[in-house]
This record gives sequence, C-alpha cells and structure tokens, in this order.
Amino acid sequence: MAPRDGNGVVEEKLGRVQLRTESGEIILVPKPSTDPNDPLNWSQPFKYYIAIVTCAGMLMTTFLAAGPTVALVEIALDFAGGDQSKLGEVIPQVAYFFTVSALTQGTGNLIWQPLINKYGRRPMYIISFSGYLGTAVWSGVTTNYASELVARILLGFFSGAGECLGPGTISDLFFLHERGSMMAIYSFAVGSGVSIGIIVSGFIVLKNSWQMIYFVGAALIGALLILIIFTMPETIQRLEEAILGNKQYAPLSSGIRSAKKSYWSTLGLFTGEIYTTQSIWTMFIRPFGMILLPPVLWATLVMATLVGFSVALSSTFANDFARVYNFTAFQSGLAFFGSLIGGLLAMPAGGPVGEAVANYFTVRNRGIREPEFRLPAMAISIITAPLGLILYGVGLENKMHYMVPITGISLCEDHALTLDSTLDAYGPVAGEVTIAQLAFKSVIGFGLSATTNSWIANAGLVVALSEMAGITAFVLLLSVPMFFWGARLRRWSLGWRAVKFVRWEGL
Repeated sequence: MAPRDGNGVVEEKLGRVQLRTESGEIILVPKPSTDPNDPLNWSQPFKYYIAIVTCAGMLMTTFLAAGPTVALVEIALDFAGGDQSKLGEVIPQVAYFFTVSALTQGTGNLIWQPLINKYGRRPMYIISFSGYLGTAVWSGVTTNYASELVARILLGFFSGAGECLGPGTISDLFFLHERGSMMAIYSFAVGSGVSIGIIVSGFIVLKNSWQMIYFVGAALIGALLILIIFTMPETIQRLEEAILGNKQYAPLSSGIRSAKKSYWSTLGLFTGEIYTTQSIWTMFIRPFGMILLPPVLWATLVMATLVGFSVALSSTFANDFARVYNFTAFQSGLAFFGSLIGGLLAMPAGGPVGEAVANYFTVRNRGIREPEFRLPAMAISIITAPLGLILYGVGLENKMHYMVPITGISLCEDHALTLDSTLDAYGPVAGEVTIAQLAFKSVIGFGLSATTNSWIANAGLVVALSEMAGITAFVLLLSVPMFFWGARLRRWSLGWRAVKFVRWEGL
C-alpha cells in the first residue's frame, strides 16, 4: 500500500504508487480487469500493432508541419511572382505558414481533448485525420497567399489532435512499467516526422514542384486513415467513475465477465458511451489551472524551449544553408538525416535508460515509484541541447564545414521524459495535463520561433544562438531541484487557491 503521509489517497492520486513488492517483483499498475474488451487484456501483438499505427499517425502529424520548409525559397519565389528581388521580404512571410501552424497544432488541443474525454479516441482519430487529409490537399492546390495561410492554420488544428491522442492511447494499452519505452517511441515518431518530412520533401522537389509535397503527404494520410477506420477500435474502456472510485492499482471489474465484442461492432464511429460525466467546459478550462502547477509549468517550459527553437531552425535552415553553402532544397533536406540519427540515439534516454534509472530509484525507495524518478535520465540533454544550438550558430557564422551546423541540428532533440513524469503524477487528469503542456508549449514556442529572425538580425547569429542555448540550459537544469523537491511541490501547489478548480473527483 502506498504511504499516506497524512494525506491518504492524495499520495496515490499524485503519482506515488507501489510498483514493486519488497522482493522486487513488478506490480501491474493499473491492475487489469476480467473484461476481454479491456485494452490491457488484448494480446501483446495487437497492442503493439495499435501502438505502431498510433506512432505512424504521430509521425504524419509533423510530416507536413515541417516537410515543406525544405522548399522555403521555392515557395517564396512562387508567392513573389518569380521576382527574386522580393525574396528578402517574402521569405519571412512564407515562414509564417509554418510557425502559425505549429501554434494551432498545440492550442487546438484545448478543443480536441475535452471531446476525446467525452466521446472517445476513435471518433476523434477519424474526424481529425479526415480534416488533415482535406487541408493537405487544399494547401497543395491553392495559389493565393491568404488561402494558403488559412489552409495551414487548419492543417495545424487537425493534425495537432494526434499529439493528445497518442499519449492517451499508449496509456490505455500498457501498464505503468511499460509506458516509458513506448512513450520514447512515441516521442521519436513525433520528432522524426519533422526529419523524415524534410528529407522526403527534398527528394520530391528534385523533379517536382513544392505542391507535390502536399499531394504525397495527402496520399500517406489517406492510407493511414483507412487503417484507423478498419483496424483501430476504441481504446478507452475504463470509465472515469471506476478510475476515481478505486485505488490506482485496484481491480476495475466486479468479477462479472463481459462478452467479447465482435470485429464489426468495433467499426462504428461512436461507441454510444459517454466516458465522463464532467462537462466539456470544465475540461476546457482545467488546463489553464494545471499550467500554474510548478511541475506542469516546468515540463511545459522544457518542451517549449526545445520545440520552439527546433521549429525556428527548421523554418530558416533551408535559406541559411542556401546562403552559406549554396545548398539546393534537396541537399538541405539531406541535412536532416543528422536530426533523424539524433532522434534514434536519444530514444534510449526516454526508453530503456529512463526506465532503468526510474527502476533503480524505485527499488531504493522500497518499491514506491515517484514520477520524478525518470528525470535523472535528462542529464545528457542538459549538455547536448544547448551545445547543438551553439554549433549551429557558430558553424554558419564562421562558414565552417557544413557538418558542424548539421551536427547542431541533430543534438537539438526533444524527448518525452518531462511529459511522462507529469502524466504519472496527475494520472486521473492526464488528458488535461497533456493539453496544458501542448497548448502553452505551442504559444511559448510560437513566440520564440516568430521572433527568431529579428533576434538574429539584432544580436547576430552567434550571440542569438548562444542566448538560446543559455535559456535552454537554464530550463533543463531545473530538473535537479525538481528531482529532489518535485513531490513536495506537487502536494503543496495543489492546495493553492488559484488552482482549486483543477481538483478532480476523488482527490
């Protein structure tokens, strides 16, 4: 039983769970029910299949978000009417296509998550990816700047739903001790979508116009949508009342065995069930309170700096490499192989290494898992992320070998450790925690990326990138006090008057 420490069930509701017995054996969290329709009871191969489809969806959410940036100069030239003298004026306007869609990718989840909580994941997968398909085609066929901007705004809104659908799906399918590795794969899928999108787009524009990037993306989204419709059932089976009415690792079944649903019965758009009694308004406003909680705010700042500066680099790199190294769009796209490799190398930090570190501290803590036990695995990022920004700036400014800024790009990789820890800490409202981070990350990241051009113009490339590196290092170094005092902050901050409305039933 988890320690009560004077707070009773509050300890469990804030992420402290008994994950191992005194002999070191793993305790399944949450404990599976006897219902064959419970995703925790599905076969491991089918679970991994759903996880693969989910990660493919996550990859596609960022494929078109950043892929066309490799043709930034060509797109700008089209919207400048072929007049190269206007490129200096038009390139920042075209870059806005990508920064604004990054903004709507995150903020749109304030709408998506309440709908997911209320009506399930499957209908939102189908609706959001259908909208993504439509806006991808729209972005490829329009020739008007305003129309392209609106298309990109909506493309970000529809594609962004995947960011909150992915973590929730993985939590539905896997036990707590399995989620670290799966979330690392999810994080890699999201990050690699940028790299793969840019690399593939570079190949496409070798012999095609930039519009073909959207048409290829639309074809891939369409194929994925078919898999979702015909092979992906609803994964939310545990109703909120059951979760909140029992211990986090207590059985959710009364012992009555349900009949297994037929394949055809799982293909409906809606299951007919309502998965929470909370109002959509309550779930919409809760993220605005969650962001005030120190662990959530810090995790958001980590995501915002890493993603914001990465978006800034991805929206300007094609022009930078063309200016300094005379790279074509194809050659600039190949530069993101470094980012793809960096993502692969970063996966163990959020996966096996992160789990091993968390398990080490869990055993030392008499089998009790705290969400902060994952954070020491961030140690490498504290060095590599700021170093990557510096290498990018110094390499371009001094016209060093192109592998210097490419190495810099590869080191600026995000991972899911901070998201993992907050999901563990605030399990019953994991959806709203995810949205608080994604939405405010996108707002902060948009501000960072939107001001990058003027920042570099005023301070110079080396100074600006060094300042970005300093900000990144400071935010990441806060993981040290969060590791030691994060648990106290969680309990203390939830009593603040300003966040009273985020408290959930059973706490």
